[in-house]
This record gives sequence, C-alpha cells and structure tokens, in this order.
Amino acid sequence: MFGLRLNSTSSAALVALSLLAVQPADAAKATKPTPKKPAAKAPAVTGTKAPATTKSVVTQPKPPSVSPSPAPTPSAVSRSVNDDGSKSAEAGILSEEVGSTPFLKGSGTYTHKILWSQRAIRVLGIGVAPDRGHVHVRRTQARIFALEDGFRTLRGVLGRLPVRSEATVADMQLDQEIRDRLNGIIQQSRVLHLEYLPDGSAQLELQLPLYGSDGVAGAMGTPDVATADIRPASAEVTTEASQSASGSVLPESPWTGILVDARALGAKPALWPRVRTTAGEPTTIKVPSWFNGREAAERVIGDRPLAVKARRAVGDHPCDLLLDLKDAERVRQALENQGLPVAILL
Repeated sequence: MFGLRLNSTSSAALVALSLLAVQPADAAKATKPTPKKPAAKAPAVTGTKAPATTKSVVTQPKPPSVSPSPAPTPSAVSRSVNDDGSKSAEAGILSEEVGSTPFLKGSGTYTHKILWSQRAIRVLGIGVAPDRGHVHVRRTQARIFALEDGFRTLRGVLGRLPVRSEATVADMQLDQEIRDRLNGIIQQSRVLHLEYLPDGSAQLELQLPLYGSDGVAGAMGTPDVATADIRPASAEVTTEASQSASGSVLPESPWTGILVDARALGAKPALWPRVRTTAGEPTTIKVPSWFNGREAAERVIGDRPLAVKARRAVGDHPCDLLLDLKDAERVRQALENQGLPVAILL
C-alpha cells in the first residue's frame, strides 16, 4: 500500500468537487413543486342533482284559483232586503225576524221576516222530492210540498203578528169568517224565488202583503182598508186633485206625506197603530210604513212631509203614539181629508 500526500492546492480542489456533487440534489429538492391538497368534497344530496350552473332562477307565484260563484239562493234574496234582523242592507229599512229554516243545500239558514218598511211578510218553504219516479214528477211533487210548508210557516207568522196595541192576528182568528179569509189570501201568496236541487227537491220564497185586498188587512175586514189608495210620494201629485174611495174630491195639500217621529220611545210596529192624545178618540193609521231612518222614509212620504214628534208609546203592545193636541189634530185632518202616505220612525 501506498499513501498519497495532498498539498493545499489538492485539498481545495477536492472541497470544490464535493460541493458541486451535492448542489444538484439540493436544487432539485428546492425546485420540486409542492403537491396541492385535494379540495374537500361537497356532501352528497340524495335524490337531487346539483345545478349545472349557478345562475339564479326566480319562480313566479301561481295565481290563486277562483271558484265559480254559486247560483243565487233564497238567502241571497232575503239578505238583500235585510241583513242583521233589524236593518236591511239598505240603511233605514226596518224588518223583524220571526223564525228560521235550514237550507236543503249547503249550510246556513233562511230567516223568515216581517218587512215593516215594505209592508210584506217573506218566508221560505222547502219540499223534499220522493225517492222514486221521473225527475219531472218528483220536482212537481217537491214544489207542492214546498208550497204547503211555506203556507204553514205563514200561518205561524200571522198568529204572532200584532194588529193593534191590544190584539194579534191570533186573537182575530177566533172569528171563523176572518180565519177563512186569511187562509184564502195565504193560498194566493206570491212566489218570489223557486230553486230545484239536483235530487229534485225544491225550496221557494213566498211573499204575503200586509195591506190591500189581497193582504192581511184586507182579510181582517176593517172598513176602507181593502180599498184604501195611498197617494204616491211625489211633489207633482200634490198639485193635482185626487179622489177617495167614495169618489169625493180631496183638497190640495202642501204636504207630500206624514212623518211621525217615535224614536227612543220603545214603540213597536203593528198592523194598525193609532195616534192619540190624553183626551179624545184615537185615530187609526190604516196603512203605515215603519222605518229606522228618515232618508229611507222619504221614499214613501216625499221630501215635504207633515212632521210631528210623538211624546210616548202606549198600549200592551206599544204601537199607539201619544201626540200633542195640536199635532194630533193636524194628523187626523191629513189622514181623513188628504189620503197622504204615513211613515213612522223607530
């Protein structure tokens, strides 16, 4: 074996070579790209696909569905006249509830009423069709049943109808002749509305007038009620001569009607109210109209009525109105000599 002697120059060369041998490896290590971490996966959603794009979509709301309006029923006819039992949909109109009947179709009930402002009674009659037979035969029988039901309801309403301060129609029906006449006018009631149901059943609205020869007052037989003619409430008529039932010419009047204010007195409507004083004979108002407001009353009595204020309502059924002596005389003369329409405010 032999040994090598290295001088200072050789040692420097060896150190340089060793540095060159190490440098490429370190450089490669330094320039090597750092691997990127994989992106986190979104949680999978079962049953739906992710949208291809992120473009927002605005969904327009669907318009609400509108059901067709149902066919008119007797309840609609009645509610147009009266909506809350004391006043109808038209302000000032007075009516009185006297019972109710469930409708055959749908929910709700029909309210029977005495229409004091319109001087009439309205009720509903219902008739169930038989189970068998041709549809036309079943409808005919159902209509007959509905008429009979309406007539029966009218008799019940008439029994409670106040005639005067001391009597009702039920009291007057003790007279057989009056009872027969009342049954006759009930059979002549007017059919306002008739509706057939899919099964052939029927429901109809009947109207019976309170006054006139075909009304309740005419059946009572009170003198002059059956033939009483009420002058129209218009200014033109007041300048013309009119005739009474006896044919005599009535004097011209500056008034278009008579207005008796009985508000806040506890008065109640009746078929034949009377105006009276503390002394003297009362005067019967043969064909009155009852209202809750003056504006509605002026449609009957005109815009220039003879207006008086009642002091008190008297009687078992408080329909008689106590007036001052002067007012009572003016009303009596207007009723007897001029045939003016009368409205009473409650």
